[in-house]
Amino acid sequence: MVQYMSLSISTLIKFILILLTISCQKNDKMRDMRVSNVSQVYSLRSEWKFQTGNIADAASANYDDSRWRYLPVPGFWRDYGLLGNRHAWYRLPILIGTNFADKKLGIIVPGIFEGYELFINGHLIGRDGETNEKGDLVKSTHKINFYSIEPSFIRPGEKNTIALHVLDQYNFGGITGNFYIGKYELVKAKFIFYIIRSVTLNGFFLLLGISLFVATIGKKNLSVFFLFSNILILSGFSILFLDRISGWLITDFRLLHYSFFLPIAITPVLYIYDAAIYFEHKLGFFGKFLVFSFFPILIITILSGINKEFLQFRNSFFMFIVVYDFLTLLYICYMLVHAFIYKKIIGMKYILFGSIIVIISVLKVQIGFFTQQADEELHLSTSSGIFFLFFLYALSLQYQDNLNKKREMELHYREKLEEEIKQKTKSLVKTNEDLKAANKMRDQLFSIIGHDLRSPINALKTVLHLFYDETLTSEQQKSNIQQLTNLLEGSRILLENLLHWASSQLGYSKVSLSEFDLVALSKEVFRLYLYKAKQKSIHLRIVSDETLTLKSDRNIIQMVLNNLVNNAIKFTPTSGKVEIHLIETETHVGISVLDTGIGISVEEKNVYNDNDREIGTGIGLNLCKEFLSKIDSELFYEKNPDGGSIFSFYLKKIV
Repeated sequence: MVQYMSLSISTLIKFILILLTISCQKNDKMRDMRVSNVSQVYSLRSEWKFQTGNIADAASANYDDSRWRYLPVPGFWRDYGLLGNRHAWYRLPILIGTNFADKKLGIIVPGIFEGYELFINGHLIGRDGETNEKGDLVKSTHKINFYSIEPSFIRPGEKNTIALHVLDQYNFGGITGNFYIGKYELVKAKFIFYIIRSVTLNGFFLLLGISLFVATIGKKNLSVFFLFSNILILSGFSILFLDRISGWLITDFRLLHYSFFLPIAITPVLYIYDAAIYFEHKLGFFGKFLVFSFFPILIITILSGINKEFLQFRNSFFMFIVVYDFLTLLYICYMLVHAFIYKKIIGMKYILFGSIIVIISVLKVQIGFFTQQADEELHLSTSSGIFFLFFLYALSLQYQDNLNKKREMELHYREKLEEEIKQKTKSLVKTNEDLKAANKMRDQLFSIIGHDLRSPINALKTVLHLFYDETLTSEQQKSNIQQLTNLLEGSRILLENLLHWASSQLGYSKVSLSEFDLVALSKEVFRLYLYKAKQKSIHLRIVSDETLTLKSDRNIIQMVLNNLVNNAIKFTPTSGKVEIHLIETETHVGISVLDTGIGISVEEKNVYNDNDREIGTGIGLNLCKEFLSKIDSELFYEKNPDGGSIFSFYLKKIV
């Protein structure tokens, strides 16, 4: 992202300063370049003399310079309105010291867009590109070259002239870097280091981009890395190839054009999207405008590579491309600053640090270019490479943080899922328990129906058969009718108990409070069992005041008393007694049912155990216990000192 920023800044600053240079119409005479120290390599960054046209004596030392003008090197012809000239000449006078009298010199020529010939004092020392019989360029180039200068070609202690003849085949001439001259061995070492550094750095990032592209293609969660891989690949053929290594591989003009300018046209949009994703920034109106503006620039760039006529078309729009690059740079800087201030993004400090390095590099190069006091040692490609490393490291940190967050989300989801499973398991267990209880209730219901209800039905059957006996007297018939009535009433009570119990188990039974006379209710219960008690000569008695008003659920109290009295009569032998004791205090009313029967054979703690119910007691005791709990009471059991059992429960008075 920032290496593209550097190119945009460089182009814009250069354009502005060139305009200032032209407007000032600088006419001061160029000072001579001196090459005197054999242990130093000299940069020929300076203002050269420049002339267009096919000049016969331009390569010689003696020439008429009245028609020559000054032109900075490096520089593009388009910046000075010199497009449209097929032949262009550069000349630079240099003073070579006497200590170079017997020494071979070396010279590095930067990447030049067109074919060229290089002379010193009229001697041809190097050529790049091929020409046909007419002098037209057949193959163009854009690579750096190293040439040797024989001692016989120079004039030690005198002025020497370096001349460069450029053939502008495609109307896009210019010199993009520095010339270096000095002792042969030193310049050759610098050239070799220059090549090795460029191939190593550019090759590394190109391979890194290809590797990232293969690893991230089609993976949405790695879109930042995918866009970054495309930027690395494109930069490998353009911005990171500022050292012109691509010129050794590409000699065709159109391929060279597309390999250099298409990436420059495409990378701004990739940088915008990559930065927007990484900085978590939603593109606004300005960002969308830049994205849509990319398409006409891309079309112009593609068309301009068809031939030299279309190249001229692109050159006329070059200022628009520069402005677009600068606006893209500003928008990306805005996203960076906004994210740095308002968002806590992993690795932001590394991106900021890498950006500062590139900006320093750009400023140093630009200051050196226009002041001609600094050397281009801190290359943009090197600083861009440093930025790429920082940016890739920041991406790795962000990706690792995303992985950690994903793991945390998965862990949280797993814990939530386990909790849901646990809750559903509990619900399933409860449902299973309810099902077991329902099955148990069913079994109990069938057991009670099969035992407790069978006896009264058989008794009813026996009594009904007595009505067919014609020898019975009227008194005996009345007695049978009374017995039948009592049996039917007992059966009814048993059925009501069963219905109450089933309703309670299913949760349908509700408490209904009302005031009633407890003594009258007790008498009503005894009337139901008079016939049964009379058969066994059992004495029934209510021990209480004449009236005792109570506010509670009358049906529950009646059901409990019915069960307790029924059980008491059932297990009390002949000539025994069953009593209901009603005791009133200030806060409670106590109700007890006493009998002189056989008692309960189980231990007191097991009287209410569901698993230890005796067939004889039916559902009575447990039914009583369950219904009493609904009115905040409980059933107590104790042995009767006179023999038998005492069942008691207490009710709190309700005002």
